[in-house]
Amino acid sequence: MSPQVSICITSYKRLDFISNLIDSIKKNTLHNSYEIIVCNSHPGKHPLDAYLSGLQAQGAIKLVSDGQRRQYTPALASMM
Repeated sequence: MSPQVSICITSYKRLDFISNLIDSIKKNTLHNSYEIIVCNSHPGKHPLDAYLSGLQAQGAIKLVSDGQRRQYTPALASMM
């Protein structure tokens, strides 16, 4: 079954924020008909990159990253 809701998140070097947000979504969402899409708007060698890659490998999120550093609005536009 395809997800009915896409939760789109942009990230920027805030592992604490993103991990808390994703944990909260999983804990507080009563149904599983959603997907989490994260746009890594500042890819590079940062602990957040390893965290997001791990979640993607587990199938917990879809990770969007084209290797470019973007501000919030262009990062969201790249997800569409």
